Amino acid sequence: MGLDYQVPGILDNKLVEELARINGDLDRLGGLLNLWLTNDERSASFGKSTICPVLSEIEHTQDRMHAVMRQVAVSKTKG
Repeated sequence: MGLDYQVPGILDNKLVEELARINGDLDRLGGLLNLWLTNDERSASFGKSTICPVLSEIEHTQDRMHAVMRQVAVSKTKG
């Protein structure tokens, strides 16, 4: 490193950043779900037509996270 040698990384930083973004999305969606489950007065108008799409979005976001995690695992084994 002292001779200007570039040390190769073992993880793809872009994929790790994507995982962080997806995790933030899941956190926000989980917050909405938690608001509904705690019977907060702000969610009094939430009905099945609101909650079902949130649950679907959580599932879709989890699928995205798993796909990126698989890419990280594959890129690590190739490196």
